[in-house]
Amino acid sequence: DLGYLISVFTHTDWSAATERKFLERVLQERHKALLAFCTPHPPGNDDLLDEIEKSGTRVIHVEHYRTELPSRSYVLPDYRRGGAIAANAMMIAGYDSFRFIQIEGDGPYVPITYEGFVESLHEQREELADEEVRVVLPPSFETTREGLRAWKSFLSKMPRNTGILARSESLAEVVAELLRKSGMRIPEDFGVIGLKQLLHYCSGGSTDHVDFDWGGLLRDAIEAAASPAWKGIRSLYKPRLIRTGTLRK
Repeated sequence: DLGYLISVFTHTDWSAATERKFLERVLQERHKALLAFCTPHPPGNDDLLDEIEKSGTRVIHVEHYRTELPSRSYVLPDYRRGGAIAANAMMIAGYDSFRFIQIEGDGPYVPITYEGFVESLHEQREELADEEVRVVLPPSFETTREGLRAWKSFLSKMPRNTGILARSESLAEVVAELLRKSGMRIPEDFGVIGLKQLLHYCSGGSTDHVDFDWGGLLRDAIEAAASPAWKGIRSLYKPRLIRTGTLRK
């Protein structure tokens, strides 16, 4: 079995300047490969990533940092298909109305997922074309007065028998808990699905969720990076729906 020495850099503020300092170090140290989870915030560091690649370091993106696919190698979750899988499961379960909940300032994986969700709904239910599906809530809405007002406004306008796709598994858990506190039944009145993100792929999760087998995705990226014969890689990882009981079957 091959062994790998992996150096991990992470930051929570998505600062392009902070990321650039790390990438300058990568360029100087001439690593064999870089598995990139880059900031989506402009101006970005594409110029430095190109320079790193030209120096001989294999650059493989493992998360979306633009809504378009990277020009460099990638092993990425297929969020568009994930959104479609969630929509199809909700329609099969018999929900009449549908919502996609996100948070202000979310990354590019969110519009990709939303597009797949809405496209699937419209393909199979033309009457939904005029329905307002997207809901954008403020950060930490469940703990602030302004956020709870936004939530209550949203809830007052949402009919029973609605399927909800939340942009993350953690957000889905918050939504499900708030619905229960409001006296709603899950999955009878509302169905809730979350999206498993890379940063939380080791967590179990209490809601139905779209999963991308992040362990397998990262393993494939590492094996490609370590392969003696490097031809680049461009792969979208298929999602699967994990059931826990927050969506009717």
